[in-house]
Amino acid sequence: MKPSAAEDVPCLPELHFDINDSTPDIALSQECYKFSAKTLATALSRGCNHRSIKTYVQRFPQAKINIAMDHHVKNHRVITYAIDTGDAEIIHLLLQYNPNVDCTDFVNVPLLAFAIMRALRVGRSNVEVIRLLLSHGADPRVIPEEMWRNYMKTPTNIAERVSGEVPEPEKWCTEKYRLTLAKTLDLTTRYYLWRASRIRTPKQRMLRIAGAHNMTALLKLPYQIIGQELAVKLVVETIYAHVAQDTEKPLVMAFSGLSGHGKTELATQMGSLLSIPITELDCTHSNSQTALLGSTYGYSGNTHGAPLNNFLVENRGSRCVVFLDEFDKTGQDVWNALLKVMDTGTYRDRREGRDQTEINCRKVIWILACNYGDSTISKFHAKHLATCKNGDVGEVSLKSLQEELEELFMSRFSAAVTGRIDEIVPFIPFNKGEQAVVAHKFLLAFQDEAKRPIDEGAKKLVGNADVRIVEDGKVCELIARRSYKKELGARSIYKGVRGLRRAFTLQYSDTDQLVTDSTSGKDPEKYVIQLNPLTEDQEEISIFREEADEQVDEPNRWSWDLPVH
Repeated sequence: MKPSAAEDVPCLPELHFDINDSTPDIALSQECYKFSAKTLATALSRGCNHRSIKTYVQRFPQAKINIAMDHHVKNHRVITYAIDTGDAEIIHLLLQYNPNVDCTDFVNVPLLAFAIMRALRVGRSNVEVIRLLLSHGADPRVIPEEMWRNYMKTPTNIAERVSGEVPEPEKWCTEKYRLTLAKTLDLTTRYYLWRASRIRTPKQRMLRIAGAHNMTALLKLPYQIIGQELAVKLVVETIYAHVAQDTEKPLVMAFSGLSGHGKTELATQMGSLLSIPITELDCTHSNSQTALLGSTYGYSGNTHGAPLNNFLVENRGSRCVVFLDEFDKTGQDVWNALLKVMDTGTYRDRREGRDQTEINCRKVIWILACNYGDSTISKFHAKHLATCKNGDVGEVSLKSLQEELEELFMSRFSAAVTGRIDEIVPFIPFNKGEQAVVAHKFLLAFQDEAKRPIDEGAKKLVGNADVRIVEDGKVCELIARRSYKKELGARSIYKGVRGLRRAFTLQYSDTDQLVTDSTSGKDPEKYVIQLNPLTEDQEEISIFREEADEQVDEPNRWSWDLPVH
């Protein structure tokens, strides 16, 4: 993406250290005796790495950094220089110093809008940075709402508002800025703006309690997951209430639902946001108590322990997450071995004798993930959610479904195991919009891979290519509609995108022009993905090379028979 004269892409000035004969990271290390907003902004402008910036800011009182985040250097805020790095690690670090994420720069451009529009200058959107800003309270409504309210629709540079006053948050958005937004608001960005608009801002008391228990980041979980609005809400509320009350018992949750719908991702994100250790164990392979916990004291191999046993011992007395995937593959011996530790939170290291003191596992969060109950969840989805509008999903109660799943769990896992489960969390099949966003997630990864430099030594000879998607909502909707199978979840959509990747590789290879390491120093080859009608009731996705003179090769096509909309 290259800006044209009609577009306005805000740019920051280049800053320089006084010492110019050293690398930026070394220059920053020599500024360690006195803090200044200018030095921090310069470090960001010159591309200092996360480690160097972290070392620099942690040398000084937090209150000083807090104030500096809203300081101006050459008429621009320090936090704006951070956003312009595009480095999510650095931005996450500096967001801990509580800058005003709803501030404006470049006279009146909101920080969130700048983060979105800079994609036109750097050639790609940065969804992670946008999610970070939204999760820290940036108002999605500074972006004209009609550009993302129906996130499946590609926005235009013409406002749809016929009459009435422009809402206050949107007044900054002139015609030239709207043109830039129309080019940079991709499907995933539109989705997260829409999702952020639906999330209730936590009250101050909740934030105070969450902060006291080091779980403020947990409240950001809804910004990390595609779909599963009800499941995420249930998990956040359950963990928050459990930790806030400082309950002296472990928390046990069962994640139930079809494979490929976010159970593992949600658990992983939860552990990451809480900054606590997590172990993920596949019970398909570790489906006996010996495989999970090891042999009891005195038996062969006992001294080495086993993954779960060793994890519990290493994290005794600390908050941590145990994720047991495919728990429905386990049997009675595993259930019996886990009953006590999931109930009282006490456990004895199997590498030690019985006379050893039991260890404290009361702060463990147990997640038992299984596909069991998927047909019941699918029936509930068909009856209550399949025809539900996006905006109404959050109002649907899961209580009746949870009660039905509890009965099923008692018949499958016994009353003893089910009685120790504090919350059964159902994972629902993706709706059509969520399916398309999942497809776009895989396409974004594909676009990034296509950009990678050529490396002859590593045999990476496909790269230095810029792949553009025309009307990404329609393209991703078609991919999802053709490939999504609820029994496979996101994996089925990935298979659909894999077909498009294959078509790109074939199109990329259809030339006698060779690539070398020096190719990466040249302008990237340009490719376009778009929908093309075949007949009145059929359409296909095409990918083709975009030539400089706008003459294109015959597209290498990957087609599906679908109705034209």
